[in-house]
Amino acid sequence: KYVEMEGLRQAYYEAGPADADETILLLHGEPTWSYLYRKMIPVLADAGHRVIAMDHLGMGRSDKPIDIDYYSFQDHVERLETFITELELEQGNLTIFSQDWGHVIGMYVVGTNPEWFDRVVAGNGILPFLPASADPIPYAEDIEASNAAYHESLLATPDQQPAYYDEDGNLIVEQYGGSNDGWAAWMTYAMFYEDLDIGQFVEVHTYFPISAEEEAAYSAPFPSEITMAGARSFPSLVNDTFGVTLEAWANLREFEKPFLTIWGGNDPNNAGLPRNQNLYINSVPGAEGWDHVRLPEAGHYLQDDQGEDIARRMNEFIAQTPITEAASEAGEAPTGLREATIPAIEQTQFMPQPDDLRDFRYCEVLTVVPGDDGFHVLWKIVGMHQFLDDATTHFQYFFRGVAEGLDNPFVAVHVL
Repeated sequence: KYVEMEGLRQAYYEAGPADADETILLLHGEPTWSYLYRKMIPVLADAGHRVIAMDHLGMGRSDKPIDIDYYSFQDHVERLETFITELELEQGNLTIFSQDWGHVIGMYVVGTNPEWFDRVVAGNGILPFLPASADPIPYAEDIEASNAAYHESLLATPDQQPAYYDEDGNLIVEQYGGSNDGWAAWMTYAMFYEDLDIGQFVEVHTYFPISAEEEAAYSAPFPSEITMAGARSFPSLVNDTFGVTLEAWANLREFEKPFLTIWGGNDPNNAGLPRNQNLYINSVPGAEGWDHVRLPEAGHYLQDDQGEDIARRMNEFIAQTPITEAASEAGEAPTGLREATIPAIEQTQFMPQPDDLRDFRYCEVLTVVPGDDGFHVLWKIVGMHQFLDDATTHFQYFFRGVAEGLDNPFVAVHVL
């Protein structure tokens, strides 16, 4: 089926009764399509739910503009919003599951239209929260060398993934994509590598081997180079998110409706890191009290590795959170959820650094989010972006005057 927007068709697959009490919207990421949900859809539909798996523009069976510059994060967002309203999904009981770039786009739309959604189930991903002043992530300086190294890393990954985390959840083998340099390498590879093999890329990022036929199915929407502009552009769209997601994050920090995270536990990329899953668990009020899980035998594309189990968990989640007609019309959260939101970090007056640390540079703190193991801080120093978790590194921080809360605080940080 299709929804037409501005002359371009957005494809989707639908299963289950059209008049079901619950509708589930499934959003894929890069470089996959709704085929990724083939194991989940039957389990969800057999439980009596209406299931809709959408293909982003340029992916799957959706139309594919051939100009790479046509694609933008904001356009993907607006198309998802139009898709939801055209099908009137926001008027019923709506649950969303999203992963990878589907997660980024989906969480943004949840954050900017929270009244549309009755539940959220989040898979591997993270909605970026960088200000407009953040340095854009560039392509690799030596494109040919970077692509050769990245391709070699794909070839070196066995069909059956090795363990990327130890028993304590610490990353022991890092793939490209877990840092800014890694993301730049992935951006460069996706944009410029001549023989981009979609099926091979998906196979590398699943825990279990997938068959040659399944690899071919993932590659099927891209029979020639001219059809690949959407897939090639997606990683680079991270720079489109700078400065535009802070409102969405502010609303997510007040989202009290049921919010469950199900992560592929063997994903070494940035989207799979425990700190990103914990960011939602610790920041979104509606996440409190649910059975958040990291599936050990699931990689980045957890829907392929553990689709039936994920769908079963979603069915149980929905059954545990029935939406009454009165509560739905009033926009109320189901009973049993925490009503108080996590407060923003309070600003304090700026204090001077100790004499022995006067040479330490000031850092721009981009956001501070409370966690059960301390504060999660995204900070910028000398043009680099990284996380500082005080579970492993203690820090002192001093705020300088921003009355709006977390929109753009500046903090002087020194590491002990």
